[in-house]
Order: sequence, then structure tokens, then C-alpha cells
Amino acid sequence: MSTKLITEKEYIARINRIFDYIEKNLDKPFTLEELAEVANFSKYHFHRIFLGMVGETPFQFLLRVRLEKAASALIMHPQEKVADIAFRCGFSDSSIFSRSFKQYFQIPPTEYRRAKNSNQDQVVRKEGQREDGVRMYFCFDSKTIKWKTNMEQNKSVEVKHLPKTKVAYLRHIGPYKGDSELFGRLFNQLFSWAGPRGLLAQPHFQPIVIYHDDPSITDESKYRISVCLTVPENTPVDGELGLMEIEEGKYVVARFVVAPTEFEKAWNWVFGEWFPSSGYQPDDKPCATGPARRQHHRGYLRAGQTDLTTPYAYLKAAMKNDWKKTEKGLYLPKNKPERVEVPPMNFFTLSGTGNPNLPFFAEYIGVLYSLAYAVKMSPKKGIEPPGYAEYAVYPLEGIWDLQEAARSASHDRIDKDALVFTLLIRQPDFVTPEYARETIERTQKAKPHELLGQVRFETLTEGPCVQMLHLGPYDAEPESFRIMEAFAQEQGLTRASKIHREIYLSDTRKTPPEKLKTVLRFQVAR
Repeated sequence: MSTKLITEKEYIARINRIFDYIEKNLDKPFTLEELAEVANFSKYHFHRIFLGMVGETPFQFLLRVRLEKAASALIMHPQEKVADIAFRCGFSDSSIFSRSFKQYFQIPPTEYRRAKNSNQDQVVRKEGQREDGVRMYFCFDSKTIKWKTNMEQNKSVEVKHLPKTKVAYLRHIGPYKGDSELFGRLFNQLFSWAGPRGLLAQPHFQPIVIYHDDPSITDESKYRISVCLTVPENTPVDGELGLMEIEEGKYVVARFVVAPTEFEKAWNWVFGEWFPSSGYQPDDKPCATGPARRQHHRGYLRAGQTDLTTPYAYLKAAMKNDWKKTEKGLYLPKNKPERVEVPPMNFFTLSGTGNPNLPFFAEYIGVLYSLAYAVKMSPKKGIEPPGYAEYAVYPLEGIWDLQEAARSASHDRIDKDALVFTLLIRQPDFVTPEYARETIERTQKAKPHELLGQVRFETLTEGPCVQMLHLGPYDAEPESFRIMEAFAQEQGLTRASKIHREIYLSDTRKTPPEKLKTVLRFQVAR
């Protein structure tokens, strides 16, 4: 990695430390020297560095964040005095706050509150939400208060005490709504960092996305989100990665089944329907989304009784992981060559030799799929590994090579009996080596097969590659490889070896050869 890139990532991490410091101490006064010290920048150059990287001066950023937090609080806490909100958001003088607020939002804070709350009431009535839409009851099993609701997507709501959680994060500034590829790219980057460090196998591993701004208030070009992974307390980070802590406390746990486009509806229901009916109030700290088990989106909102100090609001939600939607860059490339960085991933693998058109090959495929579906269906059999989340089974893949004696043959005339292959099916990150071993043992007992004893669970890393989508029969692949090799040469890249990978997107039993879709990929180096 170049020194320039290292420096840029380090600068990003330092700027993020300032964001985190301001967010945790929003009610306190700051000096330029103090903020520069937090980021370990020279106080003489800090102002220009921050402006160049963020697009705002430090105090423009601070003022904007304070005003936007205050605007959110005016809506969420309609009974709280405007002066108290101003003080809580870092303004020492209510008249200065009012002038700054009017200058920024073009309306005084009291009128802003009145207008926003009136709009919210109209939305609630329009959507047909009723006062009896949330009903409280006592759950004897968990010994906790829970709520029944009339929202179809909501499956359960309860208040729980959650422990302090340390997370490593990557931060994104800018639009994010509906951008599955953005989240996929950020999480892949995090997984690539966490995998080799053994962090994906920890018992309470969980991905989380924290939203630092209210999307109904902040301009989307300034949205800040932190894509996170839970990590042990003293985990070291480097580059642009940062560490932060999710506070211990009371949270309302709301579980939803929603499509990505329905997240906003779930948020609106929690804040506009559940909170007013619950006897709790949300805090104005960041909210977040993260995976729940199975297809549900689970929301955690720290909440406190209305007679307590203002609580912490934190929402967690999740969606089914479908590789066709969340990892298009790895599995659905275009039918022209492209460069791609492939992160470490876990697989069930099974190796062999011979002609894939012969009957034995189907046995290899069947054994791998029996394991893949044993993992997916394990919750229905009462066996649910920690961190399980609903997902779509990944496609079959193959790594192909030739026996040594056959490598001198023509590129277009392959002796298929001399092929060396490893078939593989990727597994979700919650599958650990121990759980994989247990799955193989359970499958061997239920459906004995001699090939199960040859299956391995491996973490494979491809790194920099060239890939493209091949359309047509497998025997026509050499032409696609020539196109890929020409592309690599134009990019100043060299094919690392004649070994290549194929990802099979079509069912050969149902798809004619001319319509088969196969991802072709090989590793490259400079």
C-alpha cells in the first residue's frame, strides 16, 4: 500500500475521532486546540485539514450538528423547554441559539416545533394509526413487559437491558438510502480486516450500522453512518478504522419484517406510534440498524421512564442476506472484464479429478448442497448457532486446474479427464470451524456418504482478480478467458496462474447451454 494511501486513511481515522469526540460531548464548549489535540494534528494546520476533508470548518460542522440535534429534540421532546434543549445541545445562551436556528432553518425554533408536530399528527391520521394500536402486557416466560401492535411488519416489542458494546467501524459520509452495494462494499472491507484476526468467530459477533444524523433534517450529502462489527474490548485498529462504544442501558427491542424500502416506515412507527403510547421517551443520540435472527428486523431503542433523565435512543434492524442483492459486485458482474478485490470467505470444499460430465461429478455437488442446506435449515431442527441470520444459500463454485502432464496441451483442446477441481459453496460468517464440523457429523449420521469424510471447511482469499460474466456453454469459456487476459494486460496486470474460478448462476437441468450464466475469475498481480 502506498504511503499516500496510508496517510489518507490515517487522516480519515483522525477526522472520525473528532466526530466521535464532539458527539459524546456535544453540550460542552470546545476550542480549536482541543479538537486538534484529539486528532493529533498540529493546531496551526488543523483548521485547513478539516476544511479540506470535511467541506466545513470545525466550528461550522459543530454548529450544524448542534442545530440539527436541537431540531430533532424539539420534535421528539415536545414538552421540554426550548432553552433546556439549547443548553443540552451546547448553546450557553438561548437568544444566540434562536438566532442561529432561524438563520439555519429559516424559522424560529418554537414555530419549527409547532409545524413539525402538526405534520406528524397529520401523517399518523392519514396512515390510519389508532390510539389503541399499541397494547401493553406482561410476559410470564421472560418476566418482562411487552407490547402487541397493529402494525403488520412489527413482530414484537419489549424493553431490555443491554450491555456495553465495543465496535470497530468504517465511516461513510453522503447518501446511503437503498444503496445495497455501498453497505456490501463497506462490510466486505470490514470482514476482510476482521477475518484474518479471528474476530468473525467470536461468540457475540454482530454487524451494526449506526446512523449519526436524522435523515429528515440533515442534507443527504452530509449523512454520516458507521458500518460496525462488534469486537473485544482492547482490539487494535489501524488505517481508517475506528473504535467506539455503544452504551449500556435500557433499550426497547422492536422486531420487524420489512423490505429495504420500508425501513423509514418502521422508524416512523416506532417514534410516532410506539413511543407516545409506551410511557417511554427516546434520547437524541445516534440510532442504528443491525441483523436479527431469521427474516426479522430487530430494533433496539434505549428508553427510560418519562420521569428519568433523557434516555438513549438506539434502533437496530436487519434484513435477510441475499447475495444477489447485497454482493452484486462479487456474484453478478457484467459480461465484460473488470477488476475486483475478493475478500476472505468461508467455504465447504470438496476436491477431485476427472471429467465433470461423468455421473460421479453430480455426487460431489449433492454432498456439498446437503451440507449447505443443513446449515440453512438448522434453526427448524432446534439447532441455531450464535449469530444466525436468515440468508440465501450461496451458489456452487469451482476452482479448476489441470494435471501436470496435461498443462502443455492447447488452450482450446482440454483433456477433461485430466481436470483437477475443488467444488465449494460459501458459508455465512456465523459458521465457525467447530459448527461446520458438527454439521458434517450430523449430516453423516442422517445421510451417510463416503464423500462427506473428504469435505473441508476452509477460509479462502483470492485478493485482486479479473472477472466477467460468461454467457453460453462451458466449452465456449476459452474465448472469454482470452478477453479477460487481454483486459488484464491493458491494465498492467499479469495472470497469476492458469488456475481459475467459476461461479455457476444457472441450473443446467433447466437452462439450455446457450443461456448458461457463469462468473469466470482468475487472480492477477502486477
